[in-house]
Formats: sequence, C-alpha cells, structure tokens
Amino acid sequence: MVHAHSPESIKASVNAGCQQIEHGVFATDEVLKLMADKGVYFDPNVGVVLQNYLTQQGASTSASATTTRKASRSWRRGSALNAAMIKKAVATPKLKMVLGTDAVAGAHGHNADEIVERVRQGGQKPMDAIVSATSMAAKSMRLDKTIGTLAPGYEADLVAVDGDPLTDITAVTRVAFVMKGGKVYKHVARPARRAPTQKLLECIVLIGLPGAGKTTFYRRLTFATHPTSARISGRRRADATRASAVSTSVR
Repeated sequence: MVHAHSPESIKASVNAGCQQIEHGVFATDEVLKLMADKGVYFDPNVGVVLQNYLTQQGASTSASATTTRKASRSWRRGSALNAAMIKKAVATPKLKMVLGTDAVAGAHGHNADEIVERVRQGGQKPMDAIVSATSMAAKSMRLDKTIGTLAPGYEADLVAVDGDPLTDITAVTRVAFVMKGGKVYKHVARPARRAPTQKLLECIVLIGLPGAGKTTFYRRLTFATHPTSARISGRRRADATRASAVSTSVR
C-alpha cells in the first residue's frame, strides 16, 4: 500500500508492484486506467476527512485566525479537487475502489458519510459503494475468507440500517442494528405502544456474498420481535453489477 497524490507517484508505485493506492487527489485518467489494468486497489477519500477539518476548524485554541482562514481555503480547494477526481475514478472501467476515510479526530462515527459522498459526488451506483465497504474491502486486505461475506465459517458481522440505501444512500448513516462476531451490540428497541405484530422498522443488512469480489447483498428486515427469534424468508435476484439482493421479512 502506498499513499500517493500525484500522477507521477501513483504511476511509479503501480509500476513498481504496489497493490493499493491511497488518496490519489491528483489522479489523472491515465493513472486511473493504469490501476484498473494492473488490478490495483484504489482508496480515494472524498467524504469525511476534509469535511471534518472544515467542521472542526474553530475547535483549535492555538491556531491564529489567519492560519485558520488559510487552512480553510486549502481544505475547500482540496474538496473541489476530490470531487473532480472521484467522478473520473467512478467512470474508469474495472477500477477496484475500496472504501476508506483517512478519518482523524472528530470524524469517528462518520465513516458512512464516505459511502454517501461516493454516490453523491462521484455518481457511483449505491450497490457498488456498498460493495466497496464490504466484500471488496475485505478482499483488498486478504481477509475475504473470514469477513465481508455472509456464509458458513465467516465472522457473523452484520450492520442493518433504517431504510433502503439503493434508493436513499443516506440510509447507511442510520444504523439500527450491529452484530459483531455473533454478538449483538446495538438493536433499536420496539416502542412499547406498538403491537407485537406491527411492522416496527425496515432495515437493510449490508454484507458481502461469496463470489468474484464484486458481489454483495442487502437484506430487508422488519423488526417486531428480537431478530434471534425471527423467521426469515427470502427471494434472490441479480442486478447489472453482479450483486445479489435478498429481500426478506423478519417477524
């Protein structure tokens, strides 16, 4: 993995055998195609890091007003460069983009914003953005035999969100259920005023499916009781990105 911004540094790194490029703010069509041709993973950071700097710019007690203004102008220029770069990256055929944030203090808990901005700024298909954060990311770290996929023998890591990210990508920021290693860490409780048979919450579970590194799936959940006592039924379908969708009801 190499942290590189300029076309020259990206090209040199890829030709030297690097398997993943981070950042790539000044990436050109030429080096984006080179990464795609060589099968190199690319992790552009367009949705969290600079936005966080701009949000937190008034938090420093040591920086002068002049320094803060200069930094703010630089971050805004960087955001514009990132917006142009991600459009080119998304338009590059077969470029393997994984999801990372380059997040620093103040940005924790906002990782999903990166998925949102990949779709908003870059025009990436929502399913492709989800894949980049699940099975594709796991494969880039050579962890695709243990995480990023829902299958026997894999870690039981699940995240469910309130809404359908394929129609509203901001749903990925509304986390309603978290399971890590089979242990539930978060579950939005059913309000007492609702009847047990009523639909409480529709969620989408974001996880990878086995395949050629370009598959994922979403599972629609309706929580009326605790999910561990739920009955699940589903129907599978394929879309143009070779992703799969399992639409289920949990009651």
